[in-house]
Amino acid sequence: MLRAEQIRTTKGAFGRLLFLFLLALPALAQPAACPPPPATPPLAVRHVIDGDTLILADGRHVRLIGINTPETAKRDQPGEPLAQEAKQALSALLAAHGNQVRLVFGAERKDRYGRTLAYVYTGSEPLDVGAELLRQGLGLWIVIAPNAAHVACYPALETAARAARAGLWGLAEPPPLAAGSLADRAGGFVLTGGTVTGVREPAGHLVIELDHTVELFIHRRRRQAFALDPATLPGRRFEARGWLYRYRNKPNLRLDDPAMLRATD
Repeated sequence: MLRAEQIRTTKGAFGRLLFLFLLALPALAQPAACPPPPATPPLAVRHVIDGDTLILADGRHVRLIGINTPETAKRDQPGEPLAQEAKQALSALLAAHGNQVRLVFGAERKDRYGRTLAYVYTGSEPLDVGAELLRQGLGLWIVIAPNAAHVACYPALETAARAARAGLWGLAEPPPLAAGSLADRAGGFVLTGGTVTGVREPAGHLVIELDHTVELFIHRRRRQAFALDPATLPGRRFEARGWLYRYRNKPNLRLDDPAMLRATD
């Protein structure tokens, strides 16, 4: 993994070539548990927006399935740590393979923004792009049903990156894991964890409170999939990931897939 400080001190044409070479090194191994690449015609890439979104030559915006990378700077908010590194890593990986990709579409092919949802492979010597970013610690895995084809392999790649303190996991302040650290956040993707300090079942839904701060919301139609007994939850420790929203002025995460909740006790 090329660190941010190495990127800043690597100058000139030689530095750019070295950067491309070092980024390509982790791409030599493909996790056996991931589905094989598609035998479909390659598509040209016009532009990389950020670490998990690109634009094809035909104008389609493609959002990578199964990974969330740090947000780049917007007009009203600064970029998140290593957002530019994730974008550069994706750009470098695609450039090393002719800026062509192959797509495997999700069961759900569009998101609410109209972007095409797909697993992305490089066009030549197909490599799973999402897997490479996870391996370098430049994103966190996610599962949004029904697009869950890589749930068997993506979490293991993140776990290995965390153990190696690669990318985000090597920062002085890695992605927040304490529920209390979310108290003042308005939104965005988060990884959080803590001890269950309260459980409620309003209207048949399940609400799990962590550290008296953040609430995990599981809709009643999804409760059976999680197989959680409310009576056994207080005092247990969990890690959860998802998009933060505020309900009654308290940070909340809606969990739709059991893979997004993990017991840590």
